[in-house]
Amino acid sequence: MNVSKLADAARDLRYLLDRGYRRERVLDIIVERYMLNKRERSAVYRCVHSSLEAAEVRRKISLRAESIAVDLFNCLITIVAMMRGEEFFLCDDCLVRDVRGSKLRKNEHELAEKALSILSAAISIAKPKRLAIVAEKQISNSAMYANLLRREVKCESVNVDVTEEVDSKLIELCRRGFCAASTDIVIIRRCRCIYPLTTICMHILDLRPLLDFASVLGSPCTMA
Repeated sequence: MNVSKLADAARDLRYLLDRGYRRERVLDIIVERYMLNKRERSAVYRCVHSSLEAAEVRRKISLRAESIAVDLFNCLITIVAMMRGEEFFLCDDCLVRDVRGSKLRKNEHELAEKALSILSAAISIAKPKRLAIVAEKQISNSAMYANLLRREVKCESVNVDVTEEVDSKLIELCRRGFCAASTDIVIIRRCRCIYPLTTICMHILDLRPLLDFASVLGSPCTMA
């Protein structure tokens, strides 16, 4: 990826979003203007929000949470991407995201198990009393991965929910006082508290993102 081109595209997209233009419409303009490929488009789409929305997400971030609801594959796949040396980004809302897609590959089981240990270590930093692990039923071996994490985590109460309605379940848990460990904008918009699990994992792994969109857009993340 061309990092300089991505940074310029991010600045232009932020400018237009801050002036009220619809994301989908202006994104097409930005993609054409900078000739972004599919992965570059995905990076800008996932990582650049209006100043108001980015600030709102940042305001919700907490490093202490008594109750955490983990969007398992949303977080796990990002950690696997990091460990494989693939591109990942620190977004303008201080959450780390990747651009690789939503499923594990067939040869990644061993790496995924190691990534679960990193997730467990990152969760333990918050010292939660309650943990809910929510996993997509449609993904192969989802229950197995969820239960592996359940056994790794030291917590008074750990529940696993393998469901076809991950977003709805996580939003419901947020209404019950859980902090969401997810980077899915649909979920975090509806939650009052966000536990930045992928960002913490980045620090545990001592890795640097390909691009720090927050700094590019003039609002560095103090926690990152």
